Amino acid sequence: MVWYPEIFNRMAQYAALRPGESATACTAIEYMLRNGSGSAHDDVGTDLGCITDLNPDAFLRTAIINFFDGLVPVVGVFVVRWLGNKRLISE
Repeated sequence: MVWYPEIFNRMAQYAALRPGESATACTAIEYMLRNGSGSAHDDVGTDLGCITDLNPDAFLRTAIINFFDGLVPVVGVFVVRWLGNKRLISE
């Protein structure tokens, strides 16, 4: 799994090595891995083709997780107001 800063870093490296050329993220990442600029955890011996078939369930799960990540602080505010600041802080 590759996260956004790593993708942006590899795109920047690709652009620096091949100025003026446009490429997709998959092309840039594959190029960097094949030329030894990937991280130590990359498996360079495997086929590096891009996966273009994405499972829609991944997006649904991410949306659900993000919803609850935003809901928890809002509920927390109401709980603190209901219980009171002094009651929560007192020993």
